[in-house]
Amino acid sequence: MRARSSIASIAGKSSVLGEAMTVLKPQALAPNSVVMPFAPASPAEPLKIESGIAELTGLGFQVAERSTFANDGYFAGVMENRRDDFVRALDRHDIAALVGTRGGYGSNYLLDELEVSTPGNPKIILGFSDLTSLQIYLWQRCRWVTFYGPMLAAGFDHGADVARGYDQKSLLAALQNANGGWELDRKSVV
Repeated sequence: MRARSSIASIAGKSSVLGEAMTVLKPQALAPNSVVMPFAPASPAEPLKIESGIAELTGLGFQVAERSTFANDGYFAGVMENRRDDFVRALDRHDIAALVGTRGGYGSNYLLDELEVSTPGNPKIILGFSDLTSLQIYLWQRCRWVTFYGPMLAAGFDHGADVARGYDQKSLLAALQNANGGWELDRKSVV
């Protein structure tokens, strides 16, 4: 059975092999935007997830209840559950962003029968590491812009502007700026 998203298309153009394609950039997050954790890869420690959720809440976002599945070896649940959870989250109209819980191993298995239609209202997908396979899939199939950044148990759990944490100013500039661009303060880059 294939997991399928039922969402449709918006503006912006790109060229792939001479063919014009729509580039999909998610809307900027506003205060109180709803973000939803998702776990397409390895399981994370519950305390790290809770610390990450507390950090997102402290940034002014509402955090939707996340799905939890019994771990399946190296994975945060059986493949079908993780894939279907991702597709359902993409289709939810109340969610503005999806934030990975952690990387590790297993996101690539979701791709085998994953079918995502071009969304009419793309969401921010935030993560790195093993989630990169999903981000590449969304770019190659839909020209969907995603964000390489902290996850609940890999960055947010440590907090802003600390070792193993994340740079709050640059992250919020990327996720919340609706004015068409942002600059990195190179003075703060070590």
